[in-house]
Amino acid sequence: MTVLVGVRCTDGVVIGADSAATSAAGNMHLLKLASDKIVIVSERVIVAGTGQIGLGQRFTDQVKQAHDAKLFQQSPVNVAKALAAAGRNDFASTGATQGSYGALVGAPIEDSGQLIEFATADFQPELKNGKIHFVAMGSGQTLAEPFMSFVDRTFWRNKAPDVKAALFGVHWALAHTIRCAPGFVGDPICLAKLTNGNNGWKAELVSDEVLQEQAEHMAAIEERIAGYRDEMLGLVEAVAVPKP
Repeated sequence: MTVLVGVRCTDGVVIGADSAATSAAGNMHLLKLASDKIVIVSERVIVAGTGQIGLGQRFTDQVKQAHDAKLFQQSPVNVAKALAAAGRNDFASTGATQGSYGALVGAPIEDSGQLIEFATADFQPELKNGKIHFVAMGSGQTLAEPFMSFVDRTFWRNKAPDVKAALFGVHWALAHTIRCAPGFVGDPICLAKLTNGNNGWKAELVSDEVLQEQAEHMAAIEERIAGYRDEMLGLVEAVAVPKP
């Protein structure tokens, strides 16, 4: 079971995931294990998957082959269609059940960070842009996506954020989902970012220090919300918020 969250930003892409995986015999879950659900391909592409781990390994290999074949130099729509076709054909070659795997891919295409969702139900692709700049997938979607809508409305003002703001929003949504989910999603949180620096576009996992920084921001904001409740109820004297 999984929760994935992705955001197309003004200056790149952020994708996050929990790290819990389950081992099962039929419909009976046996073990809850730690798993890497985000893979960096050639330091240029982020791939995150939900569903059968083996299908994720195969799709990641398809993305690697596509990158080496210069597919990402084509238009975003053509890249999305080609990756979807490659994944579906590979899965069909061994009779994989449709609906067993979905993915998020972040990549530089036409010198812009693009976020593509490959739906779990049929693996059809969708480019995230405009007002639809974030997405959640997996068993934790029902918890993560409404929370992302709250973050989008309050912190991002219904506009695509930059990578720095997206890292916080995605971390907060994942933490909320892990705390509230009945099971099969869990720590640690993993975040990856795609940014354009002095040496061009680069995809990478964020460091433990950056993850800790997001956790500290989250704790401070939640404490501020709790304090505002007390002010609203007249339990404490209101204090002006200091200027940053």
